[in-house]
Amino acid sequence: MSDLSPAWLFGALPAATAPAAVPDHDLSTVAVPHCAVELPWCDWDPASWERRWLYRNRFPAAPRSGDRHLLRFEGVLTSAEPVLNGVALPARSGGYLPFEHEVTGLLETDNRLDVVVDGRFDPDTPPNSDAPSSAVDFWQPAGIYREVVLRTVPDAYVRDVFAQPLQCWTRRGGRPRSSFR
Repeated sequence: MSDLSPAWLFGALPAATAPAAVPDHDLSTVAVPHCAVELPWCDWDPASWERRWLYRNRFPAAPRSGDRHLLRFEGVLTSAEPVLNGVALPARSGGYLPFEHEVTGLLETDNRLDVVVDGRFDPDTPPNSDAPSSAVDFWQPAGIYREVVLRTVPDAYVRDVFAQPLQCWTRRGGRPRSSFR
C-alpha cells in the first residue's frame, strides 16, 4: 500500500478551466488530509469554500503483471472528480464514506492524479436538504479530509467478507430460535 497523502499541489480551480490546463507553479503545496480553507474556531463562512478546487499528486508506481491496483479515497467533501493520467474516473458525491477505483490498466511509471473537489452546496447530496441554513449544527468544508492510498492486491483476492448466521440458539433448552438467510 502506498500512502499518497503527504505531498499534494492545491489551488482554486478557475471557472471553465480544465484541471490539466492548470500549471503546477500556480498551485500551493499542501499535505492531505487537508481543508480547502483555513477554518476559524467560530463564525465559519461557507462561501469561502463553496467552489471548485484542484488537488494534484504526482507519484511513481511500479505496476507488475498479476497485480491489481486500487486507488482509495477515505473521505472527500463533498464531491470528487478524479482523473488519473488523463483518464476520468467515476465521480463521487457525498463525503462521509470511502470509495475506491480500480486503476490497474491506467498506472504508468510516473503518474499524475488530479482531483477536482466541489465544495458547493448540493441539496441532492446527503445529509443536505433543500437549502443551506445558518441554523444547522454542522458544515461541510471542502477538501480531501482523509487519506488517499494506492493499494496493490493479487489478481485474485477477497474484497468483502460477510458472515450470515443460519441458526440462532436460545439460552434455554439449546433449541434453535429462528433460522434466516
